Amino acid sequence: MHNVNESCYTIQHVNRDDQGNYTCIADSIDGRGLVTTVLKVRYKPEVSIIHDFSEDVHEGGTKKLCCYVGSNPSPTSIRWFNRSQEISVINNATEMCYTIKNVSRYDQGNYTCTAENIIGSGSVRTVLKVKYKPLVLIKHDLIEETNEGETKTFCCYVHSNPAPTSTSWFNENQEISDTHNGTDTCFTIEKVSRYDSGVYTCIAENSIGIGSIATILKVNYKPVVSRKHDLIEEIHEGETKNLCCYVDSNTAITSTRWFNGSQEIFTTDNVTETCYTIKNVSRYDQGIYTCTAENTIGSGSITIVLQVKSNYQLKENAQPLQSVVLGGLLGTIAVLVVGMGILFFHMQRKKKQRILSTINLGSQRGNDDESGHYMEIYTIDESIVMPWQGID
Repeated sequence: MHNVNESCYTIQHVNRDDQGNYTCIADSIDGRGLVTTVLKVRYKPEVSIIHDFSEDVHEGGTKKLCCYVGSNPSPTSIRWFNRSQEISVINNATEMCYTIKNVSRYDQGNYTCTAENIIGSGSVRTVLKVKYKPLVLIKHDLIEETNEGETKTFCCYVHSNPAPTSTSWFNENQEISDTHNGTDTCFTIEKVSRYDSGVYTCIAENSIGIGSIATILKVNYKPVVSRKHDLIEEIHEGETKNLCCYVDSNTAITSTRWFNGSQEIFTTDNVTETCYTIKNVSRYDQGIYTCTAENTIGSGSITIVLQVKSNYQLKENAQPLQSVVLGGLLGTIAVLVVGMGILFFHMQRKKKQRILSTINLGSQRGNDDESGHYMEIYTIDESIVMPWQGID
């Protein structure tokens, strides 16, 4: 600009980059003159961070978050926020750091650094990502109850960073279900039995570590009744007999009863062992004895057959030798009787022959011993027949 007494320079939309020294220079025949002025631009804080806007750290480690402020005038305050909650503040500073010790998965999220001055405020945000081993959860109770015969489903849910590489269900030490790269895993037991009772554990794994949770399954079932006796018990008359039954039940036993046939003879409440005593046993005590137990699920029973040996049987059993001798004697007599019968039969047949007999009727014989009278007699089948009667 030439031959002027005044010169102006206009800066439109001034920004912080326009601040600095500005010099006005005028030249004449007498020489050069100049004047310098300093332009200071006031602006709200500009906040920056050196690290990335997404930070990763392992659970249990330490993390330091720092922000830096440029402003004119200087900031009156700098604050750190986790989500919307203020966690740290400093006044009249241009730099601020916030340190998290023993980082947990619950520390992850958005962190914001905010600075203020009389012109306004500025902020910057960073995301903290915490890597941690799986956190395993279940929606049902830690102790689950079900009745025998029903269906039961177990499900576990996994939270982890990074995602789980595998999730498995175990019953004691046996693996029963497995999935890969899944956050939900379920398995079902059809027709639950008492033998399914126990501890079930869901285990998930990723590159950081392993997490697990356990639940206990209790299966309610009707009583199981057992005995220490034989199925058939023998006892002698006059002795004492104890009949005992034992009940296995994982719910309260409402009653245990002994029956002789269909007649109830003894009952107890809420006990696992019940004995019924028979004193001075008689033959009329023998029969079928049944022990029956009940709970809220159902009932179970066991049967014992009692056989009573009488004293008469004992006496017979006490003299086995005499019985053998007597048996042998009776056998010998029987043989003799049969033999005599056969002999008698043959003799009877001979008697059917005619036999001539003479009876002395006074006729003379050759000597005195043979003197006398004689008569003819026929004998047929033990009957005496005279000559004049004739023979048929």
